[in-house]
Amino acid sequence: MNLNRNRIRTSLLALTVGLGAATGLAGGVVAAPAAHASVTISGVTSYSNLTFDKCRSQVVSQPFSSENVNGRYSTAFRFAVYDFATSQWTWSGWQWETGVDTAAVQARSPWVYGYEQYARYINGGWQFNGEWVVVDGSGAGNLWC
Repeated sequence: MNLNRNRIRTSLLALTVGLGAATGLAGGVVAAPAAHASVTISGVTSYSNLTFDKCRSQVVSQPFSSENVNGRYSTAFRFAVYDFATSQWTWSGWQWETGVDTAAVQARSPWVYGYEQYARYINGGWQFNGEWVVVDGSGAGNLWC
């Protein structure tokens, strides 16, 4: 799948305008979305943490789901991060959402949000949903990097 940049730009604009209007903030200051916003696809709720690892110059995704899988996974995930150093979005590959597996993409100067996309195979077809997630860079890195 190709990333539709116009759709993301439109979504970002709507998010900025909507949050600004809803919170009454002016001057371009906008409150961030919740760090653990969640999405639901056919009764399964998913959310993710994104962390910037400064030592490795990568953003890592740790997704979680309400699905009781017993080794049979039906929800997959991937995520994208915009890197100001390269001026482009970088997507991870699709992986099953197991609750223990992570995904990572290289990024030297990531934007403060990433886009996490989820997909679930139900009744012979794929259903998709996604969320903007804050990239946490607060504790990633140390003196030895």
